[in-house]
Amino acid sequence: MKHENIIFDLDGTLCDSEESILSTLEATLAEMGEPVLPREVLRRFISPPLIDSFIRYCGFTEEQAAKGLKIYQRIYAEGGWDKHVLFDGIEDILKALQSRGAQLFVATSKEEGAAEHVLESMGIKGYFRAVSGANKDNSISKKKDILLSLFARENLKAEDCVLVGDSPFDVRGAAEAGINCIAVSYGFATKEELAEAGAKVLLNSVAELKTYLLETAEKES
Repeated sequence: MKHENIIFDLDGTLCDSEESILSTLEATLAEMGEPVLPREVLRRFISPPLIDSFIRYCGFTEEQAAKGLKIYQRIYAEGGWDKHVLFDGIEDILKALQSRGAQLFVATSKEEGAAEHVLESMGIKGYFRAVSGANKDNSISKKKDILLSLFARENLKAEDCVLVGDSPFDVRGAAEAGINCIAVSYGFATKEELAEAGAKVLLNSVAELKTYLLETAEKES
């Protein structure tokens, strides 16, 4: 295989998490006594660090954003994380990659413990050697830092790794961490947004991802 270590983003790449994230954001803003933003705005919260999105889209101070993050994490832990839906065909890809000897990982801006719970609830946690996510205080939250943390913890070499992700933050974060990104447009970003971020490989469906990871990449190696 072309890459020994394949790292997957979570939200929008492995699963549809829109309802889970948006409903938790709505409950968070309501509890804070803040205006509940339209869903087309709340969708922009998906992928970037939450604190950054609170500041950008709600006009929060850093202190307010940190408070919002804690409330979001609590509400999410109370049940929001069980609304994720695994994309059809993803488990087939994971199973096939694992059978070929690939080492699989997850790197997500979701809080690490929550990410592990989501994977467990969808029945796919066992496919992954390790999960790297944001920490509780959000000091590690950007994709570059999450990837570098994973490399250090698992003793991975960048040249042996590739990231599969669905957002411009994945594409740019992978580049900043020194690895390539296989971008997928079936998640939360458009093909145009991914291309503008610098995506070199751009796939439009889970089926295309399966073909690329199991056939195309092998022929290119």
